[in-house]
Amino acid sequence: MFFFCLKFQYSTNIKKLNTNNPILLKNCYICFMGKKRFFIYILVLAFSLWNCGFSSDKASNSNKNSISKTNKITKIECKKNIHDFGKISQGDILACNFFIKNTGDNTLVINKIDASCGCTTPKWKSRPVPPGESIKIEVEFNSEGRYGRQYKVISIFANIPNKIFELIIMAEIN
Repeated sequence: MFFFCLKFQYSTNIKKLNTNNPILLKNCYICFMGKKRFFIYILVLAFSLWNCGFSSDKASNSNKNSISKTNKITKIECKKNIHDFGKISQGDILACNFFIKNTGDNTLVINKIDASCGCTTPKWKSRPVPPGESIKIEVEFNSEGRYGRQYKVISIFANIPNKIFELIIMAEIN
């Protein structure tokens, strides 16, 4: 680290200097402790800023080129993304299947599937889904300790434009 000090002398003689500013900077002395060290810090800082500017331009250009070369988009479709179990008894364990179809031009890659509650468990075969093919996601719901209207969300994280696709299960527990 370097240290520097500033010494300012002010003049309030307005008539002599012929100005409306009551405080004028008359003399400014800057004395740096370790002038060589200060100079090195300035050079390193300037080089770092200069180098960062060029590297980010190159990265953004290469990223733009990779995007323009691969105009393939992954899209998914689910004919029924909401399942209602209806009225069930407490303690029932129920399951339903959702079929997700890759309707895009690119391979669908599901990174993970999360449920909004521990009572809901999604199961699927983790594999890339080529365009035109489907994947089955089985969702199991355990109603133990639950009562009333239940609304659970299953979030699919994949390489799709919205990044997340949601499935919903509902049940009325007596």
